[in-house]
Amino acid sequence: MKTKKYPRSKKPQQCKTCGETKPAEEFYPDKRNLSGLRGRCKECYKSLSYLRTKDRQQCVTCGEVKPTEKFNTQGDKLNGLQSECRKCRKSRQKSREYPRSSGPQRCRVCGETKSPEEFHTNKSNLSGLVGACMACCKVYERARRYDLTHETYLQMLKEQDNKCAICGNSFTGSPYVDHCHTTGKVRGLLCSTCNTGLGGFKDDPTILENAIKYLTRGVEK
Repeated sequence: MKTKKYPRSKKPQQCKTCGETKPAEEFYPDKRNLSGLRGRCKECYKSLSYLRTKDRQQCVTCGEVKPTEKFNTQGDKLNGLQSECRKCRKSRQKSREYPRSSGPQRCRVCGETKSPEEFHTNKSNLSGLVGACMACCKVYERARRYDLTHETYLQMLKEQDNKCAICGNSFTGSPYVDHCHTTGKVRGLLCSTCNTGLGGFKDDPTILENAIKYLTRGVEK
């Protein structure tokens, strides 16, 4: 059974090592915890980490002695390295890959049985599919990235009459959640074209005003 993943909390948390209560930004993410954060703050994790050794190391899988560049970093090990070389680790992970299932699958979140096309690929699962359907994955991502509940999202869709907040065209696919990159506040739902356009103009009103002036040059008499 897969471990449930939790969205990252934005509330302050007490570090279990130093005992200080710090902002959520001072903790590394850990989706296995209810808070979505690790128990130790970043500062305490760094103090407990070991530096990478420059000596050669023997891989526990293939038994070969290799340069440290052939190993990934692992801060909680005395030599700062993983015990298995990158080549063996990659080979072991690849041997566990499973092909995508062609049969229907039950979503572990909503409980509905859906076609495999409605699930993302996850080759580490026996079915070759992610346990949650695409729709449920989107609900989780909106909550994690924008702190936007599914109920609030549906209410926004209703208020916008299922249309883009800029061009006014009806959504043909999944709407994009537009937010302020400075405050993180959600502004509305946009179509793919308008969302890309805002990004191209760097969300800068001055650049957008200059673009409007530029476009009106051709129609002025």
